[in-house]
Amino acid sequence: MWNRKRHEDESWEAGNGDATLVLAALRHKEGALEMIFSVETWKDPAAWGLFLADLARHVSEAYEQAHGMPAEQTMIELLRVFHAELLHPTDQAHGHLHRNSGPVVQN
Repeated sequence: MWNRKRHEDESWEAGNGDATLVLAALRHKEGALEMIFSVETWKDPAAWGLFLADLARHVSEAYEQAHGMPAEQTMIELLRVFHAELLHPTDQAHGHLHRNSGPVVQN
């Protein structure tokens, strides 16, 4: 799990000389979520589902460590809002795909 302390203590460079790939970059700017990612990371869109599931588990564990909220309780709340947002979005995603020039930019 990534946290500031670990990032300060350890290099993100792969130990065996392999390249490291950043999957996504997100930021909250002026009340909006902005993200950059590459849909070329995985050819199978199901892999993004695995990524999101892993991210949810890491967030749940981080909340337990940082705030004492049980990981299971965090996961229940996270999934409740995730499903609600998919069914009834509070905002529409917009952005554009940059072909052959790097990642997707969404804001």
